[in-house]
Amino acid sequence: MSFTTEVKEELSRVAPGCSHCENATLAALIRIEGTLLMKGQGRYALEIATDSPVVARFIIKALHENYHLTTDLTMRRSVLHKTPNWLIEVPMQPGLNETLKELGILGEDGLERGIDPALIAKQCCAAAYLRGVFLGSGFISNPRGDFHFELKVETEATANAIVELLKERGIKKKDFLVDIITRALEEAEAAEPVTEASPQDELEEQPEADET
Repeated sequence: MSFTTEVKEELSRVAPGCSHCENATLAALIRIEGTLLMKGQGRYALEIATDSPVVARFIIKALHENYHLTTDLTMRRSVLHKTPNWLIEVPMQPGLNETLKELGILGEDGLERGIDPALIAKQCCAAAYLRGVFLGSGFISNPRGDFHFELKVETEATANAIVELLKERGIKKKDFLVDIITRALEEAEAAEPVTEASPQDELEEQPEADET
């Protein structure tokens, strides 16, 4: 298991600071890893691809429990690297547009840019949003070696919004990284040897995946 995977698993277990934190994390994951599909005038479907079973489980759980949406899950494997990848499909259905608007993905005039201020109004929600960004696109190497940390996003607008979030909330990059690294190291040192589990075991609470 890579150090990045260990950190993501630890961050996925952080308890929400309030009832809105989980939605902030979900919004960030959809922003980073989601693809919005137009199905006609004002009608949409959503696809979210991730290589993390922990992230896939979180997304499906949040969509089911918080928004009562139907999802389809498919596990795929890279032909070249034989690594698993999970595709979460959210078909067009009642409530999906409203969910996307609540999560700051859709607006009255179509796709929204940046981060909806309502999602990050509280400090705990701002931190939850940043957790979602890292869970979706973050990389971190073991700080005991040649340390490296990065967040990858697709657009400059999203990147600028994340930078502004850090500035507005007074969250220093150093403090943000120290918190992540400390959690990861404590978890790694306390953990017992891990027995490798199958991808389906990782998603045992979710609908059975079709391997393609």
